[in-house]
Amino acid sequence: MIYEFGNQTPTNLKCVAMKKVSYSKDVDALSIELDHQAIAYAENEGDAILHYSQDDKLILVEILDFRRLVSTETISKLLTN
Repeated sequence: MIYEFGNQTPTNLKCVAMKKVSYSKDVDALSIELDHQAIAYAENEGDAILHYSQDDKLILVEILDFRRLVSTETISKLLTN
């Protein structure tokens, strides 16, 4: 499979299994946990916050203002599967 972004083809992409997906209605954020390692730092990337381990491994992705992106029905389906 080839992933392309504009004219660049990233060479460091790999598939990772999601450990946990959760939605917080209070703050309207979807959290996707990719690993159980401790979080060392985070970077704000627009409507997402990316959390990394000490060795720069992506650990957690938070998607902010999630209801703006998808319907309530889709959120329910994501959380029940």
